[in-house]
Amino acid sequence: MSWSTSLQTYIWVFSIGRGNAIFVRTGLNQGFILDMGGGTLFDPATFIRTHFTPRLDKYKNTAIAQAIFSHPHADHIAQCEEASDGKDLRPALLTYPNDKVTSESLDWARIEDANGANKELIGTYKGLFEKRSPPIQTICYESSRTIPNLEYGVYYVRPPVCDKLHSEDTKYGNATSIVFYLRHGNHSILVPGDITPEAMNIILDEDEGLEKRYTMFDSAAESRFPNWHNQTKDQPSLRSLLGDRGLSILVAPHHGLESCCRAQNYLMQSAAANLDSTSYLSVAIKTTLLDRYTRVTSRQRVLSVRTSRSKGPRSSDTHSRR
Repeated sequence: MSWSTSLQTYIWVFSIGRGNAIFVRTGLNQGFILDMGGGTLFDPATFIRTHFTPRLDKYKNTAIAQAIFSHPHADHIAQCEEASDGKDLRPALLTYPNDKVTSESLDWARIEDANGANKELIGTYKGLFEKRSPPIQTICYESSRTIPNLEYGVYYVRPPVCDKLHSEDTKYGNATSIVFYLRHGNHSILVPGDITPEAMNIILDEDEGLEKRYTMFDSAAESRFPNWHNQTKDQPSLRSLLGDRGLSILVAPHHGLESCCRAQNYLMQSAAANLDSTSYLSVAIKTTLLDRYTRVTSRQRVLSVRTSRSKGPRSSDTHSRR
């Protein structure tokens, strides 16, 4: 069965060197881009445009329902121009830290390099939201079909709060990362960007500064929680999701570097706390310069993790299936 007609959810993690680029195709055949890093090893934008967008169902007349750039560091936004107006990968929702709302405003002075090395890229990034309006949100459920147990959310700490957490500019930028969570049936994935342990603690503990958005893809949930997609309300806490259901796949924070290992360990402990004999094994994906590897961190069944390089997608090149 082709992925484009399947009710399963497919996720591709691209091997691009030190950076992050992921594509999600849900059981409703809607497409999500998570970061757009790129390099000499692989061109994720071209791959997505060639192999995915022609076969996706449109959301609000666009092939890409949402693009989420976790934070404005080059290894996560190198190809962000591909999401601009007039491009094939322009999404209906473009989600990333910005300065549109004062209470969530990013401090550009702490993002831009003093020597101007990233000036052009940051200028492109800023230009993406000139015609966009806040707030940060998840997509709405708009379909004649219902996919049971398909849901996703984003969690982040408001940048002014991150400003107080870290005096080092790089850590400040990492702390602003938008964390992506998706569950379909018994499987789930967490993509935390480069979030720091301090910012992750705020998300898990639901402390001051937390923002969260959430969508469940069924009509009953949409009517019960009409504002979950664009306001912080009583959405599920990330800690409760990890504790109640465990976690199938964790894309290791900050590429698995030692600087964020405490955040990774904290996440693993939260996810493993309530695993039972029917739960799935937690797997960490560490992004390294040349490859990916999986690391067993709990128990039970291991999910297959494959990376995509130059060939088109096949059923065997996917993971996180329902």
